[in-house]
Amino acid sequence: MKKILLAGLFSFAVLILFSTVAHAEIRFEPDMLLCPSTPVGEAVDCGSFSLKNSNFLLSVNVQDITIGDTTNFILDSSACKGKTLSAGSSCQVTVTFLAGTGGDFYTNANAKYTYTGFSKVRSVSAMVHGSATFPIVRLSTHTVPFGDQTTGTTHCQYVTMENIGTGTLNISGMTLPFGSAFSVTDDCRGALPSLDSCELTICFSPTQAIEYASTLNIEDDAHDSPQQIRLSGTGIASGQPDVNISKTSVDFGSLTLGSEAETIVTLTSTGTVNLTITSVIAPPAPFSRTTDCVGVLAPDDRCAITIKFQPVAVGAFTATITINDDATDSPQTIQLKGKGISPNATLDPSLLNFRNQTIGKTSLRQTVMLLNSGTSDLTITEITTSSEIFTQSNSCTATLKPKKICHINVLFSPTETGSFSGWLTVTTNDPSSPSKVLLMGNGITGPDVDISPVMFDFGDTPVGQTSEQKDFLIKNTGEGSLDISTITVNSDFVQSNECPSTLSEEQTCVVETEFIPEAAGNFSGILSIFDNAEGSPHKATLIGRGTVSDITLLPASVNFGNQTAGRPSLTQQIRLLNSGNEALTISSITSSETAFAQTNDCGASLAPSAYCTISVIFTPEDIEEYDGRIEIADSAAGSPHYVSLTGAGIDPTYPDLDVTPNFWDFGQVLVGQVSYVKEFTVKNTGLVDATISDIYANSEFEQVHNCPETLASDATCTISGTFVPEASGNFTGYITVIDNTYDRYQSVMLIGTGSHSGDIDINFSVSNIDFGSVAPMTESEVRSVIITSSGTDPVTIGAIKLAGSEAVDFNMNTNCSSRSLDVGKSCIIDIIFKPTSSGLKTADIVIYDDAHDSPQPIFLSGTGTSGGGGCSLSQHNAKGSAITFGAMIALAALAIFTSRRRRVNSGDTILIS
Repeated sequence: MKKILLAGLFSFAVLILFSTVAHAEIRFEPDMLLCPSTPVGEAVDCGSFSLKNSNFLLSVNVQDITIGDTTNFILDSSACKGKTLSAGSSCQVTVTFLAGTGGDFYTNANAKYTYTGFSKVRSVSAMVHGSATFPIVRLSTHTVPFGDQTTGTTHCQYVTMENIGTGTLNISGMTLPFGSAFSVTDDCRGALPSLDSCELTICFSPTQAIEYASTLNIEDDAHDSPQQIRLSGTGIASGQPDVNISKTSVDFGSLTLGSEAETIVTLTSTGTVNLTITSVIAPPAPFSRTTDCVGVLAPDDRCAITIKFQPVAVGAFTATITINDDATDSPQTIQLKGKGISPNATLDPSLLNFRNQTIGKTSLRQTVMLLNSGTSDLTITEITTSSEIFTQSNSCTATLKPKKICHINVLFSPTETGSFSGWLTVTTNDPSSPSKVLLMGNGITGPDVDISPVMFDFGDTPVGQTSEQKDFLIKNTGEGSLDISTITVNSDFVQSNECPSTLSEEQTCVVETEFIPEAAGNFSGILSIFDNAEGSPHKATLIGRGTVSDITLLPASVNFGNQTAGRPSLTQQIRLLNSGNEALTISSITSSETAFAQTNDCGASLAPSAYCTISVIFTPEDIEEYDGRIEIADSAAGSPHYVSLTGAGIDPTYPDLDVTPNFWDFGQVLVGQVSYVKEFTVKNTGLVDATISDIYANSEFEQVHNCPETLASDATCTISGTFVPEASGNFTGYITVIDNTYDRYQSVMLIGTGSHSGDIDINFSVSNIDFGSVAPMTESEVRSVIITSSGTDPVTIGAIKLAGSEAVDFNMNTNCSSRSLDVGKSCIIDIIFKPTSSGLKTADIVIYDDAHDSPQPIFLSGTGTSGGGGCSLSQHNAKGSAITFGAMIALAALAIFTSRRRRVNSGDTILIS
């Protein structure tokens, strides 16, 4: 008994010591230090942390204290580093924020320590936040031309100066060359608060009949100081008519559609003889003008031109008012500009096809992204589905800010067999509201399989390398057992799985896929599940781009869909681009299947950046499915290169429609501008009439068409498509034709890039992060993404957002949002995964900026693991403090009991419950 008691006491002592170490709270107080906002270039004292040893027994040896961002923060740890903190004592760590560049900055203060008598190095951290404000100057014009003006007179024009930055603009001076004929008076000197404006009065006083030119320099503390305004004018001798215009440039700024802005420009007869104004030509809409100026103005008389801007469409607008008179510098002009802004609800994708689903059962969810691609707040009034068979849930709030997104999840639950269709309708304050997504699905009986997601883009992967892994969830959503015979992928994709040969009802398994491109270009593959359910094989689409090669094929695959047997399809085109820096030699271009006939204009050699076109026509002979490919033998790495071709021959009694081309890249278009018009031909290639019920475009694309409701055999009509980007970045959309063909719809994939002037680019240290397995409600280690401005011009970063229905499982801190990043400079995003439940979790970090491919995503994934065996020596309350003493008593009793149990005869049985 004494031995048992001693063993128990020893266990108790060990538990006390272990629990003391395990539960000691060595922490920073407070857990976050907020630095006062300060102008760029001015350091500010953030205050101090207390590093406290709240352990009641052991002392702590502080080995090192550092701060993550040494560029923007200075940490003074001299009072702590190398010190020993006895139980309950603390030391001070001070932080200074340097505010080298504008924006919000987040970093961590990190302390490394050991317990006295223990060798294991432990760490603790706390966050520091600093905000550097900076002014940004916007001038209504950078040039002021006075034209001809009589010598000995003085007349003025007005320029508006705005501070659109986050900090106060300090204006220290305005200078002109000594003896200049120009002068400036203003109400702008001193401090100009954020979002405030002032007006400069610039005057011209020629003394000689010569040309004058000068530059006004405005000295301030904006990063691009000095601001410059170029001035020009010509002195003329008296005795000639002359005119002065108070504003030669008018910027109405941004205006919501349907609203109106107005300004008045004054004309003054500044000569010594009468001025005759013959016309003031009106600008085109959305600008207008009224005036009393046409006629004769005596010297020093004035008249007015009232100019209005009332945008009825989104975009940037410019125009000119031309004034014809008998002055020597006639005609004079007034330059006008303004921007129409509006919310714009963009739904992607525009079609959800649930395919087959067992009646009485619910499909896996499919997701639609709602993006406010406009320039003002989007008010969401209603999100509905047209049928109870399709149900939706969403993460959308009543208001969606510009460039923000939310997600709408849709489920399909058929109640009887047959084909179903419906609409997901989103009603907003978008002028073109409501926005719609076509929903389709079939009700079946028996087992069924759903795959989630139904499409995944692996992005760019270097040739010969392996991409990130993507897991597809396979689920039996039907009745009865699902027998799986084969799981395959094609093209340059690989898969592995542990799916059993039979999935019972509601059972799931995972298929792991990867992209390993063997050549450059865009690749499209299919994950196919061959099973005993109706509609087998069940499929998901895989997309990837192989990089670092000399040839690019767009598109990388062509699906002709259904085509009347014996009848040729319309021509579909493939662009072969030499994306390398050397001449590309083309040995041959062939088709592997006679049903796919190709012609091309490629020749034997293709210069760098040049492209040629391969045209393919599909003519099925029988009612069956066809697979083939175009094979290109060339001098690029990975030759030969392939474009996969698919299509199916159908019974001639069915109507049939083709659209050509079925893919188009509008290239780069400046934000707010309209691209060139691309025409798409719609043809009834069948033998019976085809009915067209609807044609529409989504995303940043628009269409008009002349297609009738009924299109006779061999008849054609035309769809005219345009790309109108309202933000920078890559956009993908579709023109969709809803009809009564066997396919039920035809679609054209459209891509385009909205761009700003200047070479702005941005890159990431990683584009995806997998946190692996983490127990629910447990934080993972911090993972970081470094963002670098890699162009030749600074990049302006706006919002950075966690997106996706499972974004709640991830936390993010960053110093990147709402700031300008100079060329070569970097900022950081820190991410933590904290799953709220078990299972695979995914989300995106979406970065909005003025780089050409904005917004850019960073893919996040992690798996919440189910609770297993094991034990814990502590239980933490809401504040993280350890509840130790009661646990130690209980564990000591258990240790005594366990020690006693070891002495029981091996033939005895003791049950512990």
